[in-house]
Amino acid sequence: MGDTYPLVPNRISEFEIEFKTSEVKFENGWEQRSANWDEGQEGFTLEHYFLGKEEADILSSFFREKRGKFRKFYFKNYIDGKTYQVRFAEDKLHFEPLKARFFSTKVKLVKAC
Repeated sequence: MGDTYPLVPNRISEFEIEFKTSEVKFENGWEQRSANWDEGQEGFTLEHYFLGKEEADILSSFFREKRGKFRKFYFKNYIDGKTYQVRFAEDKLHFEPLKARFFSTKVKLVKAC
């Protein structure tokens, strides 16, 4: 199927940056923190509305091909025009059925390390 996200989303609803920090609290009140990631992990949430069965099948096949969050692929962000190497953030893909054989879904992607 390829290494590029197969659909153009209706909306990119979220852009986030996440850091991983470990924190230890001692009995005397002191705290110690350590940064587990040197750089924040960036991610996108894509929203698809009124997908037809064919489009839902394309996305479902692509998700299966990538085995959820296991394999990397490319996503072209139509807002900034850049192409990012990403992976699915979750191992689960959910479609919400709408009227007249249409579906909607939200897909979260994270930048691949």
